[in-house]
Amino acid sequence: MSASIPSPDPSPPRRSVLPLPGRRHLPGEGPHPAAEGFVAVADWDWACDLFDHRYYWEAHEAWEAAWAPLRRTSPEARFLQGLICGAAFVIKHHQGRHGGAARLLERARDHLTVATAALGPRPRGIDVSAFLDSLEAFRTGGAWPILPDG
Repeated sequence: MSASIPSPDPSPPRRSVLPLPGRRHLPGEGPHPAAEGFVAVADWDWACDLFDHRYYWEAHEAWEAAWAPLRRTSPEARFLQGLICGAAFVIKHHQGRHGGAARLLERARDHLTVATAALGPRPRGIDVSAFLDSLEAFRTGGAWPILPDG
């Protein structure tokens, strides 16, 4: 069992007024958040808050709610899929599942490369290159990643 994900210190500024969940979920550990009332909302600002405050599974779910109605090959869908894979990478890496984490990081990179070719380097204000750098830094022992504004 891996250690829980710590709260960031200092706490990043919020983009949304939606509340953060009471705890951070790690797949395979503790009750599923749905059993505790968690509902993923397709709200961009809230999903970014979740990621920046280290609710990586919850951010993954919120971005997935926004991704679900999109055409899978659209640049916006690829962008969201890249963020989803990035959040899943952080969880897998934290849990010591390095093979799965490496595959997720590569998928994040692939999706985000396709997305930025169509949307530019900063879709929705996120500096994708800096985001990928922060994921790579985390993989090699660096700080917990946040979404870098572009």
